[in-house]
Amino acid sequence: MKRILNWFRLRRLAGDLDRELQYHIDRRMADLIHSGLPEPEARRRVALELGGATQLREEVRDIWLNRWLQDFVHDLRFSARSILRSPSFTATAVLSLALGIGATTALYSLIDQIVLRALPVDHAERLVLFDWNGEQLAETFGSDNLMSYPICRDLQQQKQFFDGVFCCAAATVNFSTGGEPRLTAAELVSGTYFSTLGVSPALGRLLTMDDDQVPGSSPVVVLSYDFWKNQFGAAQDAVGRKVLVNQHAMTVVGVAAATFHGIDVGEVPSVWIPAAMSAQSIPGFETMLDRRTRWMQILGRLKQNVSLAEAKT
Repeated sequence: MKRILNWFRLRRLAGDLDRELQYHIDRRMADLIHSGLPEPEARRRVALELGGATQLREEVRDIWLNRWLQDFVHDLRFSARSILRSPSFTATAVLSLALGIGATTALYSLIDQIVLRALPVDHAERLVLFDWNGEQLAETFGSDNLMSYPICRDLQQQKQFFDGVFCCAAATVNFSTGGEPRLTAAELVSGTYFSTLGVSPALGRLLTMDDDQVPGSSPVVVLSYDFWKNQFGAAQDAVGRKVLVNQHAMTVVGVAAATFHGIDVGEVPSVWIPAAMSAQSIPGFETMLDRRTRWMQILGRLKQNVSLAEAKT
């Protein structure tokens, strides 16, 4: 700690050192002159004995200060002078570093989500994805794992292999809290979405099966935690507020847990909407695909006493 404080009184310490060195030089020269040496020879003898005043000052400074910190400060000053002399080179170097660091951070974040971390839900290892082994029947909506919504509802009725089944579809909606509408990442989900994943609300409640029964009868939404903080200022009275989703009035009923950001890597929904409100949430959704079906990604949670191999059979 004392060495760090010495940085703030370096000028005074240097002055004291110069005066002390000069005192010893004068005393030694006086002794040599008194012994009969001429003044020039006495001065030369003192210089040889001291080994150089500059070297002595550096050795004393190493005692006062942390050497690595001193070298760092000197390197920092040199770098600053070099930067000021070549601003164009500096701008290019900084931009290159920024791009490199940004790309590395994005890549690590992706690897972290895919490889290093499981979904922040209860028993993520028991989740399985229903895949489609056939032609892709829809190319303008949803992911590659596409099945009809009626299939999802049928799977929800079985109790042999799965504790729960849910379906979801990513979408982009015009979302407004009263001002200008903004394009917002959303997800259409079945009423079993949050209960199957075991996600808890941070505020209010989450969507349930009661919100996903009759088409167009449940104009409610759940907000992500970050969206609630950024767009609603983390207001506690956000639950119950009216919002517009593609010009359709809906009510905020809850905020998801802070750790939950959806189930798809790279797609973080800000709003969750019941699948029963798909026609109101996405204009043309019913005609873009088959009116009798809604194509979604379907996942289920295996029962604890059923293996994945048994479920496939």
